[in-house]
Amino acid sequence: MSNEQSVFANLQALRLPGMSDALQKVLVTPDMAAMPLLDVLAFLTCEELQFKSQKKRERLFKAAKLK
Repeated sequence: MSNEQSVFANLQALRLPGMSDALQKVLVTPDMAAMPLLDVLAFLTCEELQFKSQKKRERLFKAAKLK
């Protein structure tokens, strides 16, 4: 298993799908791949927080049974 595959497997095991998706974006975008490490980490954590916030909103909206 390559390092990249290992990282994605670990992110999934840690239940960090937003961070996994964001890392995929970083790896396929040349401009983002050239960013400093702290900038990449800031981007990954921000994306994970947004992902979790969105999922929470969806869960609460569904539980409220609003249409």
